[in-house]
Amino acid sequence: MWHEVSLVGLDSPGPLRAVKRFLSMVEAALPGLRAGALLEAVAELENGTHFSVESWQEAVLAARIPYSGTPNEVEWRTCKGSSQSYRGFPCGMWLLYHSITANFDADGDISPLEAIQDYVRHFFSCEECRQHFLEFNFTREDDPVLQLWQAHNSVNARLAPVKEGADPFVPKRQFPDAEICGTCRNSLGAFDESEVAVFLRKWYEWDPSAIE
Repeated sequence: MWHEVSLVGLDSPGPLRAVKRFLSMVEAALPGLRAGALLEAVAELENGTHFSVESWQEAVLAARIPYSGTPNEVEWRTCKGSSQSYRGFPCGMWLLYHSITANFDADGDISPLEAIQDYVRHFFSCEECRQHFLEFNFTREDDPVLQLWQAHNSVNARLAPVKEGADPFVPKRQFPDAEICGTCRNSLGAFDESEVAVFLRKWYEWDPSAIE
């Protein structure tokens, strides 16, 4: 939110709508991340307040979003790489998206994957990454948890042979492996999607107390 929104701005209807939908979804799925405080800043923009990078970044700081470090030097925990140049933001992005789909009420008016794609469309600074993500044909009919998992595994398969920029100590693999989910594959070694869905919802189950 600090960097992406600052680069694009929220003066146009498309980005403003996208960030509002995304923050509404985060607030509903992951209470405690303080997305609601940023929604208040978005509401002011909807009421005619002009967007400025300074005011937006002040709103992000005032929201007291729980993280370690500073906006320019986040101290990653789950997504910490073997050096500062590895993992970090891309890993954190996927972790957030998976957590949203696993904890969002699928019966709501907002489709989580549509909202995520809309955010990506307007705010991803990596053009190639954006195009790849927008090519995923997510549907409202299928389980969003499984759809995002399939998408992520397809990205890992595509990037596995790429060495440049990859953490040599955290290779791209198909998730989950047998060590963390012994029931997620059948006797032929193929994924059992019903078991995978159960595992993923437990793996990404939101615990607000973990960020306190």
